[in-house]
Amino acid sequence: MALAVSPLKSPVAFIPLMIGIPTLFCGVVSLNPHRRRFGMGLAAGVTAIGLAIGTSVAATALVDLWEGDWVNPANVGIVFAMTTICAAFVTVWAVHLGRDLVRMWNVRR
Repeated sequence: MALAVSPLKSPVAFIPLMIGIPTLFCGVVSLNPHRRRFGMGLAAGVTAIGLAIGTSVAATALVDLWEGDWVNPANVGIVFAMTTICAAFVTVWAVHLGRDLVRMWNVRR
């Protein structure tokens, strides 16, 4: 929806789309109970890549602003929203993985 509203199209605006489609596919794979752990781990990997890309785009935009260049606020906003969602997903997945590891450790003892 943000791409439809944005007057200027740039490759940066398509980054969330390229991260969202594989994440959606991993979510569909995770609907199968036997493949849930694999699908969620793969989705966390994809979103970690999205987090890294979003952080680098934000750093590039800050450098451009610092140098006085013009930055399209719509594109930066789209990537910022993707970065925030990716950070939240990776954080929730890491907490869940930590709980599973602690539970497995306590069962083995």
